[in-house]
Amino acid sequence: MLTRLYINNFITIEEIDVNFSKGFTSITGETGSGKSVILDALNLLCGNRLDSSKIINREKKIVIEAEFDISNFNMLDFFDNNEIDYFDTTIIRREINPAGKSRSFINDSPVKLDLLKLFSLNIIDIHSQHESLLLNNEFFQLNFIDDFIKNKDNNYSSMISNYRDQYMVNQRLSDELEELRIKNKIIKDEYENIVFSLNELSEITLNKGEKKQLVNEYNFLKNSSEIKIQLEKTIKLLNIDDNSVIHQLNQILLSLKKIKNYSEKIEEFSKR
Repeated sequence: MLTRLYINNFITIEEIDVNFSKGFTSITGETGSGKSVILDALNLLCGNRLDSSKIINREKKIVIEAEFDISNFNMLDFFDNNEIDYFDTTIIRREINPAGKSRSFINDSPVKLDLLKLFSLNIIDIHSQHESLLLNNEFFQLNFIDDFIKNKDNNYSSMISNYRDQYMVNQRLSDELEELRIKNKIIKDEYENIVFSLNELSEITLNKGEKKQLVNEYNFLKNSSEIKIQLEKTIKLLNIDDNSVIHQLNQILLSLKKIKNYSEKIEEFSKR
């Protein structure tokens, strides 16, 4: 919450020091009375560039300083990470000299302008009809929800822990759902291919002889490994000298019988 604003040598203001109380503050006045100066000053604290036309005395520097009550903003980590002293009432200041060189401070510690921007983003929300609201900032949304829960529920830590557990469960289930979707697509594609092939086969008109020939070729190819084994065994038996011819023929016949159903030619040969 903004509690104080100091402006020196900026636009129409030579010097002003304004204190703000808790609650809603409205600034009213006629057009051109300087209402927007406060917003312009806060814009400078947000790291925006200075319009040189807004300098009223080019021999003096511009000073914009603001006090904020940040006790409810959970920003201790920000101060620790950037080695800045933390106070619930924090003062930020920006000075711009006549040459246009800018210096920034947080609790009297010199900081880079980018760091001042980052800090201001979390405590100042300036918007108009054509500007983005801080409400659209994800970081601000999370902090706002956290602060709201803290004020409403003493079991904040357990609630956060429970939320994280539920979030992990949701992520796991989402991953599993995605895997099922992929598997379902694969099955659907395979089904469509089978249906397509079946429809193509259904459109083919075969006479009795062609169908029987295709069945024979299918059986032959399907059992080609077994056919090869038995034929090799037959050839081997024919080349053996120390067995009787009758025994060899019986063995050959036995081998051929095992594969006769796979080919009509083999079946005819086995009957001879």
